[in-house]
Amino acid sequence: MDVKKDMKKTKKTEQEIYAEGFYLLYFGLLLMVFVRGLILNHSLKNIADISVLFFLSSIYLVVRFAFQGTLHDSHLEKGNRFNTRKAVLRGVFSTFLYAILMFFTNRWSVESFASLFSIFVGMMVFFAFSIVLPYLSFRRKKKNTPK
Repeated sequence: MDVKKDMKKTKKTEQEIYAEGFYLLYFGLLLMVFVRGLILNHSLKNIADISVLFFLSSIYLVVRFAFQGTLHDSHLEKGNRFNTRKAVLRGVFSTFLYAILMFFTNRWSVESFASLFSIFVGMMVFFAFSIVLPYLSFRRKKKNTPK
């Protein structure tokens, strides 16, 4: 019995080490993108490699958590249903926060109609993902929950 207990403890310790290593790499990449892109004003061409790696890993994590059923918050549930109103309010708030961040970092400009259109499309895509992914996560959790 002690052997099984020891193996479980070793496995848990290994998983914790992997998780810590991943967090160091992930947030290290985030810090590198932030410092080199926003503070040092390196061009996108110069930081494309770390930016692509960071964004691909971020997309993978979000999609993986959504399909696992752990992406949504339990307070977005209304009884046994998804609380769409709360999700939309959170989506609107986060979309405007995203837009403000993009304006303050001079990533977006309002010089032409094409710029305004691209801003609008970017905000709509961001908003859609902020609603759809938690909903998919809720549905997945509900499907995997034993009745």
